[in-house]
Amino acid sequence: MSQLPPSPWFYSGGAASTSGNPSGSVPLVDGYILMNDDIRDSRNTTPHTFPWKMPLQQPQNTVPISQESLDPHVAFLGTLENSSRYGQPSATEQYQNLNTSRQRKTQGVLWENYKETMKQFYMDQGHTLPELIEHMEAVGFKATARQYKEQFKKWKWVKNLTKDKTVFMRAKATERKRQNPPKDTVFHWQGKSWTTDQVLRDRNVSNDITLGQPTPHDVSYETPCQPNIAGNSAQTTRYTNSSTERASRDVPAIRLRWNGYKATDIEDLLHQALNLEQEKDWVGAEEKFMHALDACYHLYPPADDLTVNTSYKIAIFYGKQNNMARADHILDQLTSQFISRWGQGHEATVKHYLVVAHLLEAWDRHDDFINVIKQLTDGSNAPLVNRGSNGEEHQTFIDVDIPTVLNSTRLPNMAEDGVVLSPLQLLLALEKGHSRILDVDSRRTSLEERFKRLLETLMKNPERYMVDIIRIQTALVKIHGTLDPAQKDIAFRDAWESAFFLCKLPGKKGLVFCNAAVDFVAEYLEMWYQHQAMVILEAIEQVAADETEPEDPGLISLMIRIGKILQAKATWKEAAPRFEQAYAASITAFGHDSTVTKRLESSLEERHYSSEIEPGRIVRAVYL
Repeated sequence: MSQLPPSPWFYSGGAASTSGNPSGSVPLVDGYILMNDDIRDSRNTTPHTFPWKMPLQQPQNTVPISQESLDPHVAFLGTLENSSRYGQPSATEQYQNLNTSRQRKTQGVLWENYKETMKQFYMDQGHTLPELIEHMEAVGFKATARQYKEQFKKWKWVKNLTKDKTVFMRAKATERKRQNPPKDTVFHWQGKSWTTDQVLRDRNVSNDITLGQPTPHDVSYETPCQPNIAGNSAQTTRYTNSSTERASRDVPAIRLRWNGYKATDIEDLLHQALNLEQEKDWVGAEEKFMHALDACYHLYPPADDLTVNTSYKIAIFYGKQNNMARADHILDQLTSQFISRWGQGHEATVKHYLVVAHLLEAWDRHDDFINVIKQLTDGSNAPLVNRGSNGEEHQTFIDVDIPTVLNSTRLPNMAEDGVVLSPLQLLLALEKGHSRILDVDSRRTSLEERFKRLLETLMKNPERYMVDIIRIQTALVKIHGTLDPAQKDIAFRDAWESAFFLCKLPGKKGLVFCNAAVDFVAEYLEMWYQHQAMVILEAIEQVAADETEPEDPGLISLMIRIGKILQAKATWKEAAPRFEQAYAASITAFGHDSTVTKRLESSLEERHYSSEIEPGRIVRAVYL
């Protein structure tokens, strides 16, 4: 296998020298061990008390005692030294007890000094005990794994749930999910919190649960507040004992008002939100939307039609603001309601998934769209049921061609394909992900040096870390863009050689690498290195073609993305072949009537690809 040629951008510095912190290590206590010779020279002492530092000299005005006459007494004292039958500790025990107590006192102070640091690293950030030991040794604190565990017991730190606590939490989470309306739950035990998802993911506990279990005295739980732009006015309720728990269950399941709103007020709230949206008052519109959605959650059953339509409207609203995280959160909440009411495989739930897929497609989030469709396809063996007029369930087919009802807003023009991390954000994420193989703490060096040092480490195994390597090279290209022309040419040449080397490595690389490499090409085009960028791009396309079928949805998404980049940063002449390839594959994969196919066809006719959705195209689900 060819090796990457030596390049000046590799950091060649050795490991940083670290010096231990004297204050961080446990000091040794100067002790004194009483030996038999000292006992012989201290005949004025009683058998019960021993001097700690008796001068080794013959006392004045004393008669020497022969060894023969002293031996029985020495033997007797030796027995005392190894026995506490007279009710007092021996000399050795006195020393050991004193020394141990001093060390424990000193160690206790040191443990407390580092308590917050350990808690943040071990409990809050979720690192393992070996990682904590290594982390603390770097700052001069040394202790064994057994000592750590003993100290954690004193502090009552518990990182993992016991079986009985897990059983209770799973039962309680399931019980609260079945309430009307369903409630999410956050549990608290021994200073640590667990969400419902974390509790349900524990595979070491049986799925058999018993509802209505009493709440343990040391466990509390609460309903987390839903995020709201104006602040959530609903108070978080924490349950700590069975009496409070029973009181919470006494609240009627059917509510007449929520935060002062009645069910008839929700339509008015939505109307106000739409008016504010048209006036481009995004903050005011979001506040009204969220008030309407909160009222739906508390005044209607799960996945009610009004709740569903309101959720879709709010997701589209966030999509227009390019706030995909909030849009996903709204859709995920709605998904939980569908599953709570209908179950995973019910037709209503699947139709909701199809609406989500169409929204993702409209937002140009092709990878997410394909993922949803694949999961639906992979789960197609599970029967989809619908209740007929006679009340009996029967299997049904799902109409994938979804009609429309959500005509409140236009879907957004998504110019970007997701969140782009800044170089610093990328560096922090990579350093955290590769913390186990990084042998140098480089927090005090520059951003560029930290990237290069990380890169040097990952290049020892390029086949395994090729995705992160190309991401680092992309970040370095951004950083080097500010250099003078001569330095920039050298830096860019080295980055280009590294990227080309990765593309030519034997073995499967996958579409994740291809997409990361496309980011690298985009930065090269941004810096007007078009010829070099096209060489790398052709290598990427060859990798994708060799590893995927022509009609693979992932390849279609990749070619559309490349076409959009070339359209924006190069010319239509370079972009057109990519759109043509995606168009031909889309016909085979999705058919002529697919939104993807129609959009590609339109872009080839107009010689420009646009993510803008037609004003008349709106999405909704049909519930039978």
